[in-house]
Amino acid sequence: MDEQSKKIIGLVIFIWLLAFSYGVWGYFLLDSQHSESISNYIYHSLQLFALDGDWGNDVTLPWQHEIARFLAPFVTIVTLVLAVLTGLHIQIKNKLALRWYKNHIVVCGIGKKGLIIVQSLLAEGYRVIVIENDASSSNITLCRKQGACVVIDSATKQQVLKRVRLSKAKALFAVCDTTAKNIEIALIVQGLDECSDLVAYIHASDTNLSEYLERYGRLREISSAFDLRFFNVFESSARVLFNSFPIERYTVLFGVSRPHLVIFGFNEMEQHIVLEAIRRCHYIGQDYLKITIIGTELEQYKNIFFSQYPQVHQVCDFNFIDQPFGRCSGISTQDELIKLGETDIPTGYFICEKDPALGATEALYLHEVTQQVIKRNAPIFVYMPSHSGLLKLLESNSGEPEVPDNIFSFGQLEKVLSLDALMNDVLDEVGKTLHQGYLDIRKKSSDFGTKPADVKWEYLSNHFKSVNRQAGDHVSVKLNSLNSSFSLDKKRARVKYNSEEIEKLAEAEHRRWMSNYYINGWVYGTVRSEVAKVHPELLTWSALSDDSKEYDREQIRQTVDNYGKKNLIIGLTSNDGNAVKIEDINLIEKEIKDNYPNQNYLVMSSLGSHSEIQNVEFFMQKLGAKLLVPLPLPFQLYQGELLAKEIDFSFRKLIGKSDSYYEMPLCFGTLQTLSSDAEARIQQHEYTKTYIRECSTYFLK
Repeated sequence: MDEQSKKIIGLVIFIWLLAFSYGVWGYFLLDSQHSESISNYIYHSLQLFALDGDWGNDVTLPWQHEIARFLAPFVTIVTLVLAVLTGLHIQIKNKLALRWYKNHIVVCGIGKKGLIIVQSLLAEGYRVIVIENDASSSNITLCRKQGACVVIDSATKQQVLKRVRLSKAKALFAVCDTTAKNIEIALIVQGLDECSDLVAYIHASDTNLSEYLERYGRLREISSAFDLRFFNVFESSARVLFNSFPIERYTVLFGVSRPHLVIFGFNEMEQHIVLEAIRRCHYIGQDYLKITIIGTELEQYKNIFFSQYPQVHQVCDFNFIDQPFGRCSGISTQDELIKLGETDIPTGYFICEKDPALGATEALYLHEVTQQVIKRNAPIFVYMPSHSGLLKLLESNSGEPEVPDNIFSFGQLEKVLSLDALMNDVLDEVGKTLHQGYLDIRKKSSDFGTKPADVKWEYLSNHFKSVNRQAGDHVSVKLNSLNSSFSLDKKRARVKYNSEEIEKLAEAEHRRWMSNYYINGWVYGTVRSEVAKVHPELLTWSALSDDSKEYDREQIRQTVDNYGKKNLIIGLTSNDGNAVKIEDINLIEKEIKDNYPNQNYLVMSSLGSHSEIQNVEFFMQKLGAKLLVPLPLPFQLYQGELLAKEIDFSFRKLIGKSDSYYEMPLCFGTLQTLSSDAEARIQQHEYTKTYIRECSTYFLK
């Protein structure tokens, strides 16, 4: 309820009480003998509100009565009018929406997930019609007040879906309380006319079910009638996680040949992290991903997972440790971390407890332990689906002062169910462009038209559309390896590349493509079969034909040309003795804009001095540069240096505005030894400065 409504209701209640009090008081004064009881005074006073007062013509009424007999009917009428107008307003809005809305969004079900989706849509300016079967839901009033039209009925009725003008809608979200209802809605939509342009997002609580349904004949028929897409909270959480955090950065930082992800437990959320990592973690010049799963009673989960995805061993090395690991395990966690890194140093830890308190506890414990072992302080990602006090403890709000503790939360429903995560129009456009590039290359072949993907986007099956969107998710990863960023800006500075870079990226793309096919159950065979899931190109890069290799190379060239925007990384390191003057900074700004126009500006700094902070703020303000902060030391140690320089708050304020921050690997000591060994700390600082210089395309001392 908004503040204005609260004030109006409060005023009406006050007038009611005032009229009632004067009525009782007036009856008391009229009864000079005081022969009646107080209950009679109350009863007669209440009659005034029903316009049923009894006044004698020969009696002089006290002023209290005069006020009460006019005020009580007035407040009654006002209350009735407000009630009617409120209901009438809702009815008028609903009638207008159901008669005139076009290009709107229909949301079926407003439980917790549905409400978040509705609020996200409204925040982006979409017109929304909600269908909710439960008339007692408190979310109905909330949705109406925020601007949505709400129809109280069942979304599994064809006439209800017609009433909400589904044929004119842009999209439909089915987020009812069961997957069965959501599937039923999709089946009903299939029978409606003129819904071919509709995009239907169907929530499936079980992703395995949605995968089987996508291959099921009846669902393929539905997919040909309109664009049908399944989504799942766990799957979306994993996708948002890998979009938000460039995992490849940590393989470079730790100087390893491949990513090594350590995941605690193997339930549904953890399995989706594994699947998304297999799809995503394919980088230039790096080996296949390694994943270590740590937990108890893993055998059952492991058997089920590999029965569903039997081919993933082809593109990922798995290491299962079936034992407790953590503060209650009774085993030295430091020793176990040392063993974990004997062959491959971990580049990320993932904790996904159902209980947020337990997850936060394990993350904080692991954070302490990783800083007691050389080169084990990789980032820790902890699953926090709800906005609890623990989440606020681990993460500040965007733009607010931040404590950079190397612990990152993920899985917040507000992000997972946002429009960027579910209804990403840019990703769709990238998918269409990638498919058009495929067609342009395929048209040069003599066998064009023989493959199921040799058709225009609008005739493409949902499976191949999804494949193109997944390829679109990987575009930023490819561009990062060329020191560039994703951009749709037509004036962007183009990315230069050489044949060696294209070759390595093409090989990485082929591995990514194979991983996607292996996850979907395909196997190698000399003759392609869609039914048997056999593909002749599930081979290593060296074994591929020259034509297939050239196809991958051309796809990479087109991707870089279409979306690559060159990065300019401005490197800054601490040097309080020679602070750059303002007039010199202004000259530097002009030089950058003149010599590096239309590039994506980033500034990299550890924010270790007054002048460094001042210069970073200048570049962020004048150039719109994004901030990257490599931390030379764990914050609890680094903070002492910042406090001594009286820049702790300025540092944390800028960290809160940064695009990302990350701890540098502890190469010269642990948290304990670095706190007492000044020489080791100097080495750690110099190591960080060298890293900044090597990353920078424009270095400012």
